[in-house]
Amino acid sequence: MNDFSLKTAVILQVENVLNKRLATLTSQVQELQDALQSDTKSSAGDKHETGRAMTQLELEKLSQQLLDVSNQFETFQRIRHNPATQTLQLGSLILTSEGWYYLSIPLGKIELDQEGVVFCLSPISPLGKLFLGRSNMDIIQFNGRDIRIEEIH
Repeated sequence: MNDFSLKTAVILQVENVLNKRLATLTSQVQELQDALQSDTKSSAGDKHETGRAMTQLELEKLSQQLLDVSNQFETFQRIRHNPATQTLQLGSLILTSEGWYYLSIPLGKIELDQEGVVFCLSPISPLGKLFLGRSNMDIIQFNGRDIRIEEIH
């Protein structure tokens, strides 16, 4: 796979993961909202109110997660996914001695069909900070390990 199609595959996979998370969370939020609206006062009293309160807390938690994923998606869409540069920057796909990294949003591990695993990390993460501004063949030290930058895409 050439450099452009590899980076395109990574970008598409990140978008796919984010879209799936958004769809799942949206569906869960909608289900809880429907449950709260259809739930009528029963004769169970305190037990009924406790159940509604727990559902409301779960709804608030899921709503926050939905907001977080939406913000991640918006941030990802603002990243300039330019061709390779001489130095690492936001939007760089990096081949290192320890594998592939994509300097973008803190999404964690994503799997590609043939290329294997790419770790999406934020430029403000400890490792992301070490990558910024580095060039091909630079070596960084992280957690007692030497990581060599082999390619920048």
